[in-house]
Amino acid sequence: MPFVERTPSGNRLFKESDLSALKVIECLKATGMPIKEIKNFIDWCSEGDATLA
Repeated sequence: MPFVERTPSGNRLFKESDLSALKVIECLKATGMPIKEIKNFIDWCSEGDATLA
């Protein structure tokens, strides 16, 4: 989860948007979507509207 910030000691600092992304990932996993496709989806979401096509 590269989008989650970390403290200098390595602990993750979750923002509300990070928790929302985790909920989406959880839903996609529940549909049976493979992890590789979930990663692609999250990458596209991170890149923004340029990936809509």
